[in-house]
Amino acid sequence: MAPSAHSVAALALLALALLVGLAEKSQAVPEDSSIAYPGQFPWHAAVFQASPSTLLGSGILVGSQYVLTAASTVTDKSAADVRVLLGELTTAKGGNVAVSAIKPHESWSADSDENDIALLVLAGPVLASVTPVRLPARYYQGATYVDQTLSVTGWGTDDAGNTETYLSVSNLNVIRNRECQTLQNQNARLPWTKMCAVGTGPTPCKGDSGDPVVFLENDSKYTLVGILTKDTQCSTKRPSTITRITEFLDWISTASDGHIVIQN
Repeated sequence: MAPSAHSVAALALLALALLVGLAEKSQAVPEDSSIAYPGQFPWHAAVFQASPSTLLGSGILVGSQYVLTAASTVTDKSAADVRVLLGELTTAKGGNVAVSAIKPHESWSADSDENDIALLVLAGPVLASVTPVRLPARYYQGATYVDQTLSVTGWGTDDAGNTETYLSVSNLNVIRNRECQTLQNQNARLPWTKMCAVGTGPTPCKGDSGDPVVFLENDSKYTLVGILTKDTQCSTKRPSTITRITEFLDWISTASDGHIVIQN
């Protein structure tokens, strides 16, 4: 049976709507976009000072009630001072999830940038739609990630000093620790608990402490491999220092009282 003129017109309108929708989607999220799109990094958290509402840095949801961040992000803060924002691409709403406990690494201090990691215990579980990041299994310990490209997301200032409005994405290339020491003009040996990476485009800057650093695996899923530390560089010439997650897996499990299970 031949289609009626009305049916043909309806199909034409539907096809046009689909084409417009695809065009709008491609314009909203270009392949080389430095802005995250909805659902791309659902585990990314913003860490706020409660009052006055001030962005302190970022964190990473690693369990229904647990957020990892850099210890330097919450220096001298009590749990009552901190709020967390999850599932948003902008920080306009401020923190809306209360924190019941802050657990910085026992060997971290404000005078040292080693062991720059802390676990925030949320006052209650988050919505099921906000999914935690995948943590590396224990067999990842020893992986260097040298010459691999990692992604880091955050709301810190850009290279010009302007605060990012939307959650931004940067790519970093991992370099050897010895090369990092040279670029940072350091005499002391960089410990294995850290790794370094450099970027060719927009780089992490002020306000990016605690940013998640993830690696896209062959199964097209991200694995958390690091947390950006407090000594973040606002330059493509000096590397960013990253806390190496694989060296803190047992600590994460212990700090969560065993609620976060690490795979072998």
